[in-house]
Amino acid sequence: MEQRAFELVTIAQAFHWIDRGLRYTCSAVALKPGDLLAPFWYLPDEAESALEAEIAPAYTRTAPEMPRRSRSQTVEERHGASRAEIEGSGTFHLVKVQRFPRQRTLTTTEYLSLLGTYSDHVVLDPDARQLLFEGIRAPRDGDGGAITRRCACILFMVRAL
Repeated sequence: MEQRAFELVTIAQAFHWIDRGLRYTCSAVALKPGDLLAPFWYLPDEAESALEAEIAPAYTRTAPEMPRRSRSQTVEERHGASRAEIEGSGTFHLVKVQRFPRQRTLTTTEYLSLLGTYSDHVVLDPDARQLLFEGIRAPRDGDGGAITRRCACILFMVRAL
């Protein structure tokens, strides 16, 4: 890759898969000084959510090893670690964080398909994942099957030093 050849690097939903030691270093090498890195991802915005309270027992029963993010925190509180990581990288400085809220109603099947794409669900043992999804499906199907998800797309805009 040619160094300092790009004016913008974007990455969606996958920045956390890149080794922490390389995330910012590789991006900084690709960018001209002063140009932008713009990672973004969707975060659930379900603090104090009735849905979270309803599905939590399924997680406790079938996937107790799965770390659950505290749903009592706001999106802004949860992305604070990313902000600190950027500011501590030594290769970028934070310019702006933009939040784009979104609300979407899904059927139970659509919701479970979405959960099946989340990295913490993908790595579950397939049998445990199936039991988890059954535990989520049962109360939702009894309630008509509609799930309203609130989330926010969080966009970080940071300049290469």
